This record gives sequence, C-alpha cells and structure tokens, in this order.
Amino acid sequence: MKPHSSWRRFRRQISAQARDLRILLKQFGWSILGFNLLIATGGWALQRFHSPPVDFWQGCYAMFTLIFFQPELDFPPANEPGLRFMFFAVPLVGLGFLAEGLLRFGVLLFNKSMRGEKWQVVLASTYSNHIILCGLGHVGYRIAQELHQLGEDFVCVARESKFIEYIKRLDIPVLVGDARDELLMESLNVTRAKAIIIATDDDLANLETAINARSRNPGIRIVVRMFDPELAQKVQSAFGIHLAFSTSHLAAPAVALAAVDKRVMHSFYVGDELLNVVELEVEPGSRYVGKTLEEFEADALVTVVVHRRGEAAQPHPAASVTLQAQDMLTLLCSVKTLGELGRHGMKSVAIQVSR
Repeated sequence: MKPHSSWRRFRRQISAQARDLRILLKQFGWSILGFNLLIATGGWALQRFHSPPVDFWQGCYAMFTLIFFQPELDFPPANEPGLRFMFFAVPLVGLGFLAEGLLRFGVLLFNKSMRGEKWQVVLASTYSNHIILCGLGHVGYRIAQELHQLGEDFVCVARESKFIEYIKRLDIPVLVGDARDELLMESLNVTRAKAIIIATDDDLANLETAINARSRNPGIRIVVRMFDPELAQKVQSAFGIHLAFSTSHLAAPAVALAAVDKRVMHSFYVGDELLNVVELEVEPGSRYVGKTLEEFEADALVTVVVHRRGEAAQPHPAASVTLQAQDMLTLLCSVKTLGELGRHGMKSVAIQVSR
C-alpha cells in the first residue's frame, strides 16, 4: 500500500465537494437568487413604509422569520394595505422558492447517492497521475482489487456489471458507459492519467479505446487485453502499446503445469523461457542443508523468493541465511531444474491452487 493514500483520498474528497458545490450553485442559482431578492426587497419595503420604522437588516430578518410563519413584527394596520398584502404573499412565495430549489439543493449537496452518475463524474475529475481501468468483468474486477491493494489511484469505466457497486463501496469512481466515448474519457481525465488498462471482452473495442487514449495523451502507458495471443503480439508492436495480454495465454501454462506437477503454484513465460513458482521443503539429509542461500541459488540455478522457518516468513531473504532441515522455500525455477531438486532432497509441498 502506498503511503499517504488516505490523505490523497481526503484531499480529493474536499476538491470534489468544492466542484460539486459550484455545479449545484449554478444549477439552483436562480432559486437561491430569487429567495435572497425576496428577503432583500421585503427588508427594503419595511424600512421604507413600516411604522414604527425599522432599519434594513432588521427588515430582512423580519422577512426571513415571516417565511417560516414566525413574524418578528406585528401585523400592519389597516392604513398600510401594501404591507398587509406582503405579509400574506411573502410566506407563499418564499416557501415556493424553498420547495423548488433550496431544499433540493441541500439534499443533493449532502446526499451524494442521489446524484448518481453526476457525483461519480465530479469525483473522477479530481484525479491526476492516475490509472484508468476500462471494463469490470471478472478480469477487470480482479485487476481493480489488485490496484486497490497496491494503493494506486484509479478510476473505472464499464458497461453494466454486477461488480460496479462493489467497486463504488471502495470509494473508487465508476462511470457507466462505453470507453470509446471521447466525452466519457474526458470525464475520466485521460489527459492527466499515467496509464490505462483496457480489459473488456471486445478486442476491436479495446484497440479503438487504446488508439483514442494515445491520441489524447501521447505519454500514457497502455495495457490492453486481447483474446487472440497472436493479435496481442501484433498490436503491441504495431500501435506502440506497452503490453497486450491474452488471459488464456497467461493462464494456460499455470493450468497445464498444475495438472502435471503438484509442486507448481504458478507458471509464466519470460520470452521463450517457461518459469515456475514452486514451494519446496528442505528434507533432513538434503545436500543443501548447511549451505547458504547464495550457494544454493548458484548450485541449483534457482531464485529464492521467500524463506520460511517455522512461523517466520522472510520475503527476499538475505543471501547469507543458512539452510536447515524443514525450511520452506518458495522458488522461481525452470521445469528441468524442478526435477533435479527433487533428486537432491527437496520435498514437494501440497499446494491448493486458488487462482
């Protein structure tokens, strides 16, 4: 989690509230102006014609209390018919302004759930140096979870999805619509974004969205989901996209190796090399007992990711750590190396693949 993420969220909320207030003031400006003019005009009339005389501010206060049927001044005498009429008319007109504008203004200002999409747009407009996530299907939702865990600032755009409400509960802005819509992307502040992840299930729509994002922000980092692995490679080189990935292409090695070898937690390609993440236990009598991690890595041609002894787990352990029997190691290695480790006293651990 990035530091100060809570402070960034607080600042965005303050900025969003200020922008929302300006929008509402513009929307209900005539109602607010009419209400104030009614009070000011009534205050002037009382200052001019009421007996005994009152000053302007006392007259304005009397008009305000009159609107709520709590008159500060006595009812005018019969020789002041104009003021008598005003005492009847002002509450009716004032309550009309209140009902038409001011009450709705207050409700919308403090109850953001009633603003719906408009509040999401206001909130999204406060982001900068952020990530835009397009698509909230199963893949997009998992990406959103990971970005949230990493403490990254991001906004989402998606068509109707069952995951939208889950993401909103994390205080992440979600705009509903087509990511190819340029006005929608403008609402997401694409010109100030640092990256865009396009993860819908439509290859052509993803490509069009990537091109549009590049045209609006030439420096933006683009990551695109493609169902066709060959198309993903061509798109990546032809359109200057930083990464085009196929979920099936990424998942295939992990699924195949998990079925073939129970020790494999995950598999992926780096270039043409298939690497595996495995968890092994150092057995008593293993040739590696007493060796340092540096010696073990050099001899076995592996990379130790996590060293666990008892309940203590150490990611990226020091090279000087000496291996003991029953130590648990999470390694990065090739399939060939994995077979050799088994012959040298490295016991496999039962693994339940959950993702």
